[in-house]
Amino acid sequence: MGLFGSSGDDDPMIENADLNCSPQNEYVTEANVAKIDHVLDQDEKVHFLANGTGLDIRAPDDDVEKGTAKNVLTAATDRRVVFRVWKALSRDNEITVPYNNISGVEYRGGVVKKTITLRATPNTYKFGAEKINEEERQKMAQFIREMAHPSSDAAENNPEQDPLSKLERLRDLHEDGVITEEELEQKKSELLDQI
Repeated sequence: MGLFGSSGDDDPMIENADLNCSPQNEYVTEANVAKIDHVLDQDEKVHFLANGTGLDIRAPDDDVEKGTAKNVLTAATDRRVVFRVWKALSRDNEITVPYNNISGVEYRGGVVKKTITLRATPNTYKFGAEKINEEERQKMAQFIREMAHPSSDAAENNPEQDPLSKLERLRDLHEDGVITEEELEQKKSELLDQI
């Protein structure tokens, strides 16, 4: 057994996951799903998998990180989002976020860091998804958005139209030094009027 799962000589063992579903990205393979199968319920459908280099967890209305991790495998199933976090010197960890706890989803495709952020109760989860392509990252974010809000209309599902997603994006732009504090406050006021 290798550090990140099977060494390659072993056949993957899937006992719980159901891989016969649509939509599904190319990263959903027996070998990759076997790494999280022990966390899944019987017949839980795995629609999307993403592998990336980070999971940031923050409490609501707080800029203090509750935890960060590297080497994370994220699964979007028919029931929830599951994070499998590998830690070099301590026990591996799994985190589950049910769709009914998710209030918003944002995809951000930067030059180096490609992330999907889940605004959920009680925390916000921002995970890296560098090992899948741009189109699959966007589809994964849209899938999670639709699972979290199945009755939402198209305007609510479009992150360009969602004032809360715009506020999150403004905060990120401010943190990155792209906009000033004054610009942030002005745009934030305009967006809060839309809510």
